[in-house]
Amino acid sequence: MTPRLTRLTVIAVLAPLTGCAVPAGDGADVGGAAAGPPEQAPVTRYRCGDTAVDLVGTGATAWLNAGCRRYRLERVRTASGAKYAGRGGAVSVWSHGARARVVLDGRVLPECVAALSRPYEARGNEPGWHLELRDSRLVLVADYGERRVDRPAPAPEPVAGGRRYRAPGSGGADAVTVTVREGPCADDMTGMPHPHRVEVSLDGRTLRGCGGDPRALLAGRRWRVTGMPAAGHTDAGAYTLRFRRDGRVTGRAAGRRYAGTYTLTPATLRLSGLAAAGNGAAPRLLRLLADVRRFGIADDGALILHTGDGRRLRAVGEAQ
Repeated sequence: MTPRLTRLTVIAVLAPLTGCAVPAGDGADVGGAAAGPPEQAPVTRYRCGDTAVDLVGTGATAWLNAGCRRYRLERVRTASGAKYAGRGGAVSVWSHGARARVVLDGRVLPECVAALSRPYEARGNEPGWHLELRDSRLVLVADYGERRVDRPAPAPEPVAGGRRYRAPGSGGADAVTVTVREGPCADDMTGMPHPHRVEVSLDGRTLRGCGGDPRALLAGRRWRVTGMPAAGHTDAGAYTLRFRRDGRVTGRAAGRRYAGTYTLTPATLRLSGLAAAGNGAAPRLLRLLADVRRFGIADDGALILHTGDGRRLRAVGEAQ
């Protein structure tokens, strides 16, 4: 699967700025190039009516790209969602799942909805179907490959918990409506979790399935282990994991740093090449991680890692 939300490299996002007449560095809320985001910072693109903006970063500092201007924002403590604001509050982004409230130079933009990455994929079973949202096309293959619909890709519309894409048909035929909602969705054949629940309406039928990159459920946060087999509850912070988008996994195990790699297939999660700093036997966490074969997301958002012999490791996510 390809990534679930608009997650691009910063190079791709900053490309439009290079042709701007207005420098990305004037005003109290604006940072110059030296203050820009790290190269691999995650990016979420929002469509706010006719205005498109990009939020770059998810840590203590983020950057908002709007037209030819780039604003440096700091994370603000809030009871719900994630909020970033510039000095003076004239620029801010307050996101709740796929929706956001964006204030730009004191003006509240129309309701913003996060666009999906392109290409975006979703699929379901019985009957088998597969959907792709590309840069300019929406392509649906349904009924085990017997039906194909290819339409210009529509802009997203905000709906409760997500976004909707309406692709009208030709003369009323082959109209497709795709609704993508935030929340873990396990493939009913492989069990692999995905970040979105997807419904496709076609010819009066509703096809249900999952969409987005499973990697999005793992990356972007620190996982703190709260329970391991035969150990019960673990000391807070003693065992941690970070899954990175480049396929690396890092963390701490009983006071020692470790690193390795992870691989996702349509049905499995495997961790390999795990090694801890310092001398001595590998920490018990690493031996357990080497036996992991799949993962799941619990109802409370906790990460559950399953080994091939039925053992389970539980971890809770914390913002990085």
